[in-house]
Amino acid sequence: KCHLFRQDIPDTRYYIDIFTLPYTFKDFPDVTNCILSKSTRPYDNEYLTCDRVINVHYKSTYFTVSILSHARFCNIQSLSLSLPFHDLFLSVSQLQLLLDRAVRLHSLRCFHWSLSNRQLLLMEITSISVRRLDLQDYNCDFDEEQCIQLSHSPLGIQCETLLITVKNRTNILKLVNNMSNLQALNVQCLDDNWTDENDLTSSIDDELVEWLRQQLPSTCTIMRDTFHVHDIRLWIR
Repeated sequence: KCHLFRQDIPDTRYYIDIFTLPYTFKDFPDVTNCILSKSTRPYDNEYLTCDRVINVHYKSTYFTVSILSHARFCNIQSLSLSLPFHDLFLSVSQLQLLLDRAVRLHSLRCFHWSLSNRQLLLMEITSISVRRLDLQDYNCDFDEEQCIQLSHSPLGIQCETLLITVKNRTNILKLVNNMSNLQALNVQCLDDNWTDENDLTSSIDDELVEWLRQQLPSTCTIMRDTFHVHDIRLWIR
């Protein structure tokens, strides 16, 4: 048994992805441009159960294709969401239903969302299992008020690991001081003076890291990521 997807990208080659059943991989493919799917199964409307999949990149347009609309992921632990929100109320309802069913979900990543939609969704939706939030999307940074709203939201209250971009360094303090269950924070800060020309091995002080060390309790471990140099990592004990 197998499924195949055809991807349609203008001015490029056509691609066909084929996989056999049962689906044995932990990641479900990113079929962004899927325009057609067919199956060798007798009935395309049967549920496609993917018990071994733990990481799913969900985009609503993927699952309007006949076969993908019947995909069932029973054990997902990490979910990346990229959804169009033309009807925001309907989208919130659908997302809440999805999270209610994903009882093993630990990590939730949102991207390609407008900031206003993201704020409303974070204030509205709940999950009994999510403990990791990745909000570090391009061109989306949180100010002080938005950081406080996040820390008081249902998902923010129970969040243990957070990835986020903030407008300035004082927003980092708001997150650490207001998110009572936060244990690890990966943050990009727009007023960070560090540049790509800085050398992590030099004796030059890392101004932002030093400032955070002065402002936060000694129980916090703070460092700059050696690979993604604009990411500041904090561990809170």
